[in-house]
Amino acid sequence: MYSWMWRKLPGPWPAKLIWSAAGLVAVVVLLFTVVFPWVEPRLPFNDVTVDESVGSDAVSSPSPGATSPDGIVREITTPGNGPTVTPSVVGSPAPSAS
Repeated sequence: MYSWMWRKLPGPWPAKLIWSAAGLVAVVVLLFTVVFPWVEPRLPFNDVTVDESVGSDAVSSPSPGATSPDGIVREITTPGNGPTVTPSVVGSPAPSAS
């Protein structure tokens, strides 16, 4: 297919290279200005499954990075300046990776 398109482009190979680049730019511009804006509202990216009404008292499983080097799962809280690890033990020691 590409060899057919290359043969159909006018001029010597530098001109064909310029025509090919112009065609590629035209396709990208068409995609970003027409196709993607038309498709975007039809995609399910706004169908989230996270419930925003859950309060801070909800029980959740710890994240993978919430274990200390000794294998104990720690509670991670997020005060105003970023997440910190509190010394309170949430659950039993995490299973070892071995």
